[in-house]
Amino acid sequence: MCLHRDWFATLQEFDGGVVLMGNNNPCRTKGVGKIWLKMHNGSIKVLEEVRYVPDLKKNLISLGVLDSKGYRIIMEGGVLKVVRGAFVAMKGTRKGNLYALDGCTVTGRAAVSHSPDNEETDTSKLWHMRLGHAGEKALQGLVKQGVLKGAKTGKVGFCEHCVLGKQSRVKFGTAVHRTQGILDYVHTDVWGPTKVASLGGKHWFVTFIDDFSRRVWVYTMLHKHEVLDIFLNWKKMIETQTGRKIRRLRSDNGGEYKSDPFFDICRDEGIVRHFTVSGTPQQNGVAERMNRTLVEKVRCMLSNAGLGKAFWAEAVNYACHLVNRLPAAANDGKTPLEVWSGSLPTDYDQLHVFGCPAYFHVTETKLDPRAKKAIFLGFSTGVKGYRLWCPDTKKIVLSRDVTFNEAEMLKQKTAQKENVRLSTTQQVELEVPIVPMKAIQTADISEKVDADLEEEDA
Repeated sequence: MCLHRDWFATLQEFDGGVVLMGNNNPCRTKGVGKIWLKMHNGSIKVLEEVRYVPDLKKNLISLGVLDSKGYRIIMEGGVLKVVRGAFVAMKGTRKGNLYALDGCTVTGRAAVSHSPDNEETDTSKLWHMRLGHAGEKALQGLVKQGVLKGAKTGKVGFCEHCVLGKQSRVKFGTAVHRTQGILDYVHTDVWGPTKVASLGGKHWFVTFIDDFSRRVWVYTMLHKHEVLDIFLNWKKMIETQTGRKIRRLRSDNGGEYKSDPFFDICRDEGIVRHFTVSGTPQQNGVAERMNRTLVEKVRCMLSNAGLGKAFWAEAVNYACHLVNRLPAAANDGKTPLEVWSGSLPTDYDQLHVFGCPAYFHVTETKLDPRAKKAIFLGFSTGVKGYRLWCPDTKKIVLSRDVTFNEAEMLKQKTAQKENVRLSTTQQVELEVPIVPMKAIQTADISEKVDADLEEEDA
């Protein structure tokens, strides 16, 4: 419940009756809406169904309601954390008998001004979208290297699709091993299944990450048992290309990694196996973190493009392509491909916004149009051309002769009805008392993620 009307991004005003506080004092509800909060780590959370109660003395969030929504409450050393799975939704510090939530409001609506600064912002936003909603730090690193044509600052500002697709995470422990070269240590993990099959009927994907460079490869699968065959094909390809051998392989304890054939092949090839302790996915932190990065990009790109969940496999393949071209913290700001090959990628000009309108050349009769409209999905391995989805035929098309309309994606971004600006005022403290769930029915701290892209228990 919130007492400040100007904190609401949206508000439907009506007489909602009264709520009884802990001392049985009645307070009248005058509406329900959404509030956006910027957390201590910079992530933005959306509080939905927040009651507007102007007679309150403090802004309140019920821990009982959070518990009923599947969140876990951790209170230790004067710090409160609200956690779901591996994600930290909120964090607060104890003040007296209450916990004050760290964060500031995201308030107000901002019209887009047409100024020279706005042209630069649009260019940075376009690269932000082209690179799968990359963070400002990564963009600014590439701007300094001069590989993002037209971008001068890399500053993006507020992006609703990033709010909807990205979440803060519980930190993973630092790995104890150190690698000296590519393929010395490889991490792998399986993600899935999705509730919605991809265009090709896939429900899973597996990743292989080189520890030294952080280069990642992703392969979609119909079933988990395909992992061994995919690993063998990938191993043969990558060892042939590099002339190096895989020395160590790290995975979780999934059955797909612990089959007798998998053990036999690794033993014969001299590959040392490392496994995580059951129930501690953090020990496979590099692979777990990479999979989350890929899925976050998938959510952002699908949201930005307005495409359905069936396009998840196309999005994850393009996300992998982009991650290898983005600066990585583990590489001191260098891209995985730069560390892998020794040179910075030179193909940034070929990148386009996932899901943007694309027109590919066709040869029909003399009076027929010379192009058809499609949707850009990325690239195909081993093919010099763009991978497109043709809505008319509902088929994948590969073409070299393509005209892109990325400006349409910027228009959609500009026209968002609830475009907001981040408050630059002082931090806001939200009091989070421990109250009975029946006493106060308050907001759901929505993670705003696509539930059908979450993993199901295998």
